[in-house]
Amino acid sequence: VELIDFFRFEEAKILLEEALQYFPNEQNFKINMGICKTELNEYSDAMEIFNSILSKDNDCYLAYINRAILFRKLEKYSKAIKDLEKAIDIDECDSHAINEIVITYSEMGKNKTALEYAKILVETEPEEEYGYLILGFVYSAMGKNNKALKAFNHILNEMNPFDHWALLNRGKILFEEFDETEKALKDLEFAQTLGNPYASEIIEEIYSD
Repeated sequence: VELIDFFRFEEAKILLEEALQYFPNEQNFKINMGICKTELNEYSDAMEIFNSILSKDNDCYLAYINRAILFRKLEKYSKAIKDLEKAIDIDECDSHAINEIVITYSEMGKNKTALEYAKILVETEPEEEYGYLILGFVYSAMGKNNKALKAFNHILNEMNPFDHWALLNRGKILFEEFDETEKALKDLEFAQTLGNPYASEIIEEIYSD
């Protein structure tokens, strides 16, 4: 799981293959393998894993969530929404499912619906950073950049100054929408130092201008 958290999917996949030889029925190992295969673009294998889990346990909300992420990558949005709604039915307070349904609706261009769920996420988990992070993401997608900055500032000023996703998104908005290059670079370089996988791409874009 730690390797997955750090985007080291190929290494995680190798370890999970070994683990599944000894524990072939361990559901968490299977789910994590499905996640790795999704991120490594091995979509058919990932789908087979999630389908297999759900054929034996149709209340496994983690399998629904991660199959929904796979459907979203395949741009099968209606199937993704259906899986996420099923996950929320199983556990209506599951913030992971709400988070993913926000992202899915946003990718579909249904930002008003995404915003409704984002607000639910903040209300459900007011002490958690990711609620404000996803709220800022949706506001940014809607072009409401001042509200997006407010959400990211709330995270960085009130909750966690080391949240590299908030730093990345605030820096991106400062650069692209407000032309505040110096402040943007400060955020983005800090995010890069903290291990954000996308900060370097935006930094290169700034220096190439």
